[in-house]
Amino acid sequence: MQRLREKIDQAGGIDIQLLGIGRTGHIGFNEPGSWQNSFTRLVRLDGITRQDAIKDFIHIEDVPYRAITMGIGSIMKARKIFLMGWGTTQGNHYTACSRRRDHACDSSNFLQEHPNVRVYIDEAASGN
Repeated sequence: MQRLREKIDQAGGIDIQLLGIGRTGHIGFNEPGSWQNSFTRLVRLDGITRQDAIKDFIHIEDVPYRAITMGIGSIMKARKIFLMGWGTTQGNHYTACSRRRDHACDSSNFLQEHPNVRVYIDEAASGN
């Protein structure tokens, strides 16, 4: 994973980082409690995140317990970040996390400190 970080740096960094937001407030798989200076690493997935992934795996026993994620520190180095939310589940969480700073939302809240974030949400996610 260190090698991946080095390759990205050698290539001049990341121009555009594309992210979604999960029900736990995670971006990438940076679940609540992720460190601001974290880099690409193996993480344990939250039970809610695994439950939400059933649609892609059919059975809960097929959903992985772990994933590799680009860390918050790596994400924040991108020149531009696009955060997308769709549907009421992600939209409600996006709306709540974008307006406050607390432990349950800390992964997505780090984006408030980035100078170039664009947010795209659908009508359901906007609460309208």
